[in-house]
Amino acid sequence: MADQVLAIGYNPEEFEAESQKWTEYSIELVFAVSAQQAQYFLDERSFSLAIFHSRVLDCLPYIDVMRNMKSVPILVVTPEFANMEQMEQTVQYLREAGMSLERMNTIQSRTFINGDLYISKDERVVRVRGVEIDLTAKEFDILVLLSFNPRRVFTYEMISDIVWNEEYNEYSRKAINNHICNLRKKLKTTPDIPNYIKSVHSVGYKFEPQE
Repeated sequence: MADQVLAIGYNPEEFEAESQKWTEYSIELVFAVSAQQAQYFLDERSFSLAIFHSRVLDCLPYIDVMRNMKSVPILVVTPEFANMEQMEQTVQYLREAGMSLERMNTIQSRTFINGDLYISKDERVVRVRGVEIDLTAKEFDILVLLSFNPRRVFTYEMISDIVWNEEYNEYSRKAINNHICNLRKKLKTTPDIPNYIKSVHSVGYKFEPQE
């Protein structure tokens, strides 16, 4: 199984070319098209390495992502990707050090439980008071994004970027609002079930855990 490496700061037209270069090292690149998506991927998955394109080193959101990284090694790649010898030495060092996908990071919690709500990322299952809730793929992804980051406000732009992997446009807010509306209805199986998802007026949404 190939190691997964998070590639940050690349333009879409560079994806295919960069992926082909890294296949020589049995490495699968996962591209993050924004700082928010990069942070989300780092929270959700285990990576052997994170490579930053040098063009984003003076951008504060990407610098914040670097600061938040703990156990994942960071490699800065120049636009020319010219020093292949150094790249090969770096990858070889990581392999010899045992920094593979399975051993690189402590396995993060994949289950969320709050009050009557149970969410499993691995099974993609949501239950309320033991009853499984039938969610669409996007509804599940929105719920996971909000619930695993309790009380953090996600703007419409962030939700569109992370869940849809699309730039925010005039239709995005309507689509997000519709999914949230359906999600709230499905989670509220009885009148006494709390409204976990709170609106932040004109900004976005957040998950409010029950004490």
